Amino acid sequence: VLQDIVELKAGKNSLQMISSNGDLYVSGYSSYGQLGTGENKSSITIATKAKNMDNTKQMPQAVEAENAVIGALMLDSRSFAEIESIVAIDDFYLEKNRILFETISNINRNRGVVDMITVMQELIRVGKLDDIGGAFAISELSTMVSSSNHIKYHAQIVKDKAIARRIITLTSLVQDKAFEQTGDISETVEFLEKSITEVNTNTSEISS
Repeated sequence: VLQDIVELKAGKNSLQMISSNGDLYVSGYSSYGQLGTGENKSSITIATKAKNMDNTKQMPQAVEAENAVIGALMLDSRSFAEIESIVAIDDFYLEKNRILFETISNINRNRGVVDMITVMQELIRVGKLDDIGGAFAISELSTMVSSSNHIKYHAQIVKDKAIARRIITLTSLVQDKAFEQTGDISETVEFLEKSITEVNTNTSEISS
């Protein structure tokens, strides 16, 4: 479950881990019995997924837009230049789309031609074809769009959802730190300010 951890943050008595799709896992100790899992426990020894304030809500995502971006890239490899400054691998919510985008990025980096065949060959080479659903999944994605005309629009949607997930995760981390209150409160304020700056930087980079 925790193999896709992309960020690790350690507090005095707790540990927060962020997965590549934006989910937050926590473990450790809190004298207030609040670690963000929705249970009144003061100690968690096994990393547990934190819950949103409203458990009926899913993390923000746009799977259709992700699929459209991947499909357009396999349809027209030149379109990669239009979106490489907008989205990154970790912006994709689905693991299979992260794998596909990374594969396409690697082919482009090596000045190769991206299409259904070359993507499939590269996935076979690195042993990840089954991880994305096999050849059928590639064929299905490549026929989802008829052109790459709207790739920048779809890429922006993917990025916006990724930023929204990041905001949710960061606010959860800040909430946990505020509940703990084991150190100087200024450290929590500093963490909050750094988190806001990080989100603002990501947002300004894609709007410039």
